[in-house]
Formats: sequence, C-alpha cells, structure tokens
Amino acid sequence: GVGKSSILNALDTDFHLQVGEVSTALGRGRHTTRHVELHRLSCGAEVVDTPGFSSFDGAELNLELKRRLPETFREFAPFLGQCRFVGCSHTREKGCAVLEALRKGDIQKSRHDSYLRLCEELKPLQDWQEKK
Repeated sequence: GVGKSSILNALDTDFHLQVGEVSTALGRGRHTTRHVELHRLSCGAEVVDTPGFSSFDGAELNLELKRRLPETFREFAPFLGQCRFVGCSHTREKGCAVLEALRKGDIQKSRHDSYLRLCEELKPLQDWQEKK
C-alpha cells in the first residue's frame, strides 16, 4: 500500500501493473499486489514487486538470490560461463574466469569481497527449504 507497483509503472511504460486508489481515510494506498513477481526493466535491471511487507517472504527471495548471485555483480558478466567447471562458485576454484579477472585487475577486490560476504551469508540456505 505504499506505491511499489505505481513506481514500477512509472519506470517502464511497458508495465501495466494493477494499482488501487489512495484511501481518503488513511491517506495511503490499499494493498493490491497479491504475489511476489520479478520484473525486468527495459534498461535490463530487475526489480521485485511484492505485496505489503506483512506477507513478504524473504527466505524465498534469498534462495533465488543465492542461485543467481554471480549475475547480480555486473563486473562478473563478461566472465560468467567461461569457467573451467560448470557450477563454479567463483570463490576458490582453479580455472575460474572470475578469479582470473580479479587477479588481472579487471574486477575490483572490494567487489569480489562483497560477493564473498554474500556467499557466506547465503550458504546456510538449502534448495529443499523452498516452498513449492
């Protein structure tokens, strides 16, 4: 009820997300969004439209983030898919194109350090925890 869908509609004219009227009694919007949905903006950015945070399931979003973490680091993009092993975590594997780019200075150490911190934070999450 704070205008997340309205903001997405304003950011990209291709979006036609349902929005509700502002309540005159409360001075804010009413909850219209009923599910979590990932949207890609025309600029390539991805954003999540969610229901009101009282029903927001962060664990589900964190599982998806864990699966797609390397993609969220723009600097990694040119090197993804070039690693020696499929499923490379880009943390310590031999033949990792991301680590090689880091060694050459094509990726800043501070950015890779941020990636490693997020990997550690997300490591305890298991795919079996996902609600089907």
